[in-house]
Amino acid sequence: MEGQHRRRAGGTWTAIGWIALSELVFLVISAVAVTASFALSDRTVSVIQSIDTSPLQELDTAPPPGAQAIPEPAAGGARGTVDARAAAARVGPATVSISADSRYQLTGGGSGAAMVLTSSGLVLTDEHVITGADGITAQIGGSGRTYQAALIGVDLADDVALLQLEHASGLRTVTLGRSAHAAVGDPVVVLGYPDEGGPSTAVGRLIGLNEVVDLALPPDERGSSSEPKSSHYGMLRNDAHTRPGYSGGPVIDSAGLVIGMAQVGGEEDYDIPIDRALTVAREIASGHAGSHVLIGAPGELGVVARTSSPSAGRPVGARVVTVHAGTPARVLGIEAGDVITAVDGSDIVSAAELRQMLARHGPGDRTSVTWTDSRGHRHTVVAQLSAGPAP
Repeated sequence: MEGQHRRRAGGTWTAIGWIALSELVFLVISAVAVTASFALSDRTVSVIQSIDTSPLQELDTAPPPGAQAIPEPAAGGARGTVDARAAAARVGPATVSISADSRYQLTGGGSGAAMVLTSSGLVLTDEHVITGADGITAQIGGSGRTYQAALIGVDLADDVALLQLEHASGLRTVTLGRSAHAAVGDPVVVLGYPDEGGPSTAVGRLIGLNEVVDLALPPDERGSSSEPKSSHYGMLRNDAHTRPGYSGGPVIDSAGLVIGMAQVGGEEDYDIPIDRALTVAREIASGHAGSHVLIGAPGELGVVARTSSPSAGRPVGARVVTVHAGTPARVLGIEAGDVITAVDGSDIVSAAELRQMLARHGPGDRTSVTWTDSRGHRHTVVAQLSAGPAP
């Protein structure tokens, strides 16, 4: 995985990667009543199906607290040396280790770090740390009290997630700085949870500002009309050489202020500037959903899919690899080898696009899904979505 420059399952990325889950995209659709139209030869047969499915575990969610809940950063830091031990002692208790569990266990669960923004338990982390999770736990300092974490929302483009620790109060918080005041050569400490127990630290210096990081889509996620890569702009770069488990953790300057959030680790470390991370957090906290900002849990479909390239007898779309037992997708007759070609009447050209289209729908929304089976028959289903895992 690392040699192919893709995101690592342990909660961090290599320098070039994409927000993918073991090269797979999974979604689940549930329905109480479904209208299905099956195109057989030159006629269409409409069928109403009543579906009784066992309830799946639902991701805990919390309402957006409002933009004013996100604290303002301090004026600025000072130049000087950094003390990793002192930083861990001071900032560690204001961070949490994140454990993200998936009902389908496609990656064995994710892990990473998050920063405590408020004493009542508002925390900030990378979106890719919690991707696919239907259960999120957070442990103070990696060895303290454990909380269940509820999802408020994410920004898929900037890789930012905002969580709320349930029934939390009186927590220590990180002291926020301004990434705009950072300079090349400044020493930094990156704090994360690559191992069990308390936080680990990696020491380095800033070696780049306003960097552009290309995030290459794995071939299985690319569509015929989609770009082969995405880019993040304005990134910080350091030479701390972090490991999986640091993602979402604070990048701390010599004054003990957080100036970034760890995102990409390995041979080159890239960090989201804290100025931008806080701007995104305020947008999420305001509850304003958009093309990249998703609030709460998305709808889910019940299949693992890869991008289907054009071939003889096979349409372009998202080819189903697995249909999970106990999901309405199986009851509806979606099978491995079928190709999903449209959602809400809009063509789907890749597995990533299928994920993005369905992630914009919330639980309870009704949407149509069109697929072509292995015999070439085309099916269109309208269903009411249930709550899915974290996008």
